[in-house]
Amino acid sequence: MAERKYDKYFIAYERTQREMEAGRRPFMSAYIDDNIAKGSNVYSVFWVFPDSFGQSTEPYVWWSGHPPHIHKEAELLIHIGTNPDDPTDLGGEVEIYMGPELERHVFTKSVVVYLPPNFIHCPWKPVRTWRPWINIEVHQSPTASEKRFWQILPEEIVAKMDKNRFLDKGF
Repeated sequence: MAERKYDKYFIAYERTQREMEAGRRPFMSAYIDDNIAKGSNVYSVFWVFPDSFGQSTEPYVWWSGHPPHIHKEAELLIHIGTNPDDPTDLGGEVEIYMGPELERHVFTKSVVVYLPPNFIHCPWKPVRTWRPWINIEVHQSPTASEKRFWQILPEEIVAKMDKNRFLDKGF
């Protein structure tokens, strides 16, 4: 079938080779930014399944070791439960650390976390997940920027993290 005039506005997510080689079930559902569609901000949508992340209760540990960081623009972290009888029930327990003092917040309800520009946040991690739920990240910018704040984490935690995996970008 010939390409139609508005086909360019329908962007399906294609799994990366790295995701396929990781051997875990697909969890990213959609992703778009200015590099994919000129003029778009950054949006990513992914599923969180009971087996998506380690169920560790160790502080600051997330499967990727994402350290505290800031973005130049505001970010929204949207957590959506999938219980049709109670959409406010997230189906999991999530923790996120906020501010330079790493104030710990835990929630089990559907919620939007608003992160102002240049606000230190993370680590973020699902502690327990008993029913799949959806996470949407919105960066209010055409491309994502990040600056790490390794220095606010305890040294023994930083020693366990791969600093090369998370490099500053856009600063």
